Amino acid sequence: MNLLAIDTSMQACSAAVLATVCHGDKGGDLIAEEIYEEIGSGHAERLFPMIDEVLTKAGIGVADLQRIAVTTGPGNFTGVRIGLAAARGLALARGLDMVALNTLQVLAAAAPSPPDDTSSRLTGVVVDARRNQVYFQLFEAEESIAGKGALLLPPEEVEQMLPTDKRTLLIGSGSEIVAMALSPQARKLIDLLPPPATDFAQPHALVLARLAQGADICTEPPSPLYLRPPDAKIQSGYAIEKA
Repeated sequence: MNLLAIDTSMQACSAAVLATVCHGDKGGDLIAEEIYEEIGSGHAERLFPMIDEVLTKAGIGVADLQRIAVTTGPGNFTGVRIGLAAARGLALARGLDMVALNTLQVLAAAAPSPPDDTSSRLTGVVVDARRNQVYFQLFEAEESIAGKGALLLPPEEVEQMLPTDKRTLLIGSGSEIVAMALSPQARKLIDLLPPPATDFAQPHALVLARLAQGADICTEPPSPLYLRPPDAKIQSGYAIEKA
């Protein structure tokens, strides 16, 4: 199966391809290629050139794809919409299967494996959402803890979500913020990655691609995962009346 994955949900923009190149009776080689850039803004302008570049690196074209994967958020409002619109457009135009995954799940899947003596350690993904809030989700072996999906919380409230009988690795751009807000007792059960931990602060499309290989295919067009109302709102007092 040849798969394209794209992510524009946060500060980075990335595209990745997992493809199988066959060699006749000798089987095939799995090719994994990714282009990743931390651009801050301009995702719409950069995404499609990036897709062309990563397909060229993999030695395939759009016509060779069978599946496309995209992140749904939480994250940047505009970025999430750009990625979803691009993925839905390509899926519709080329008849591709589509997979849509939570951005925090992709970050959790990139976390380093725990040492043998802490095999029961959980992973808490914490993304700085600004305004003294963070996006938070707790995972065990890349699976979300039952009943605890992605949340938008003040940093000090994350402690209520953490287990008191297991260690938790905090990753993401808000991990230091939350660690500072924890009580001394809770902080004893927290692990932080040593700096630099930039590889785990932004989602990578290649991680998304690997998850998407075994994920369920969307039966309906996916929607953005927004945990906060948009900043820009229509001001009804200035709206032009319809004729």
